[in-house]
Amino acid sequence: MISSLASFFSAFVIAFVKNWKFALILSCIVPTIMAVFGIAGTFIAKFSALQLKEYGAASTIAEEIISSVRTAQAFGTQEKLSKLYDDNLVAAQRVGYKLQFTGAIMLAVMFFSVYAFYGLGFCMASKNFVNGRGGI
Repeated sequence: MISSLASFFSAFVIAFVKNWKFALILSCIVPTIMAVFGIAGTFIAKFSALQLKEYGAASTIAEEIISSVRTAQAFGTQEKLSKLYDDNLVAAQRVGYKLQFTGAIMLAVMFFSVYAFYGLGFCMASKNFVNGRGGI
C-alpha cells in the first residue's frame, strides 16, 4: 500500500519535472472524471429512488389485488385492476429508461473527456518533438 502511494506521487513529481505542460494536461483527467461521476451520480441516485418508489406502488397494488382476489373475481374487475398494475409498471419502466440514459451519457462524457485529454496531450508532445525540444 505504501509503495503504491509512493509510486503514484513520485510519478507525478517526475512527470512535472520532465515536462510540466504534458503532465498538467494529463492530470486534468482525474478531476474531470470525478466531476462527471459526481454530477451523473446525483441523477442516477434520484432516478433509482424514483424507480424504487414506482415499483413499491406497483407491488402494493398487486398485494391488495391478491388479498382481495375473491372480491375482484366476484365483480369482474380483473381487467381494470390489471390495467392499474400495468400503468404503475409502465411508470417504473419510464424512470428506468431515464436511469439508463443517464448512465449512458455519463459513460460517453467520461470516455470523451479521457480521449480528448489524451489527444491534446499527444498533440502537444508531438509538436514538441517536431520543434526539436524532444518528445515527451
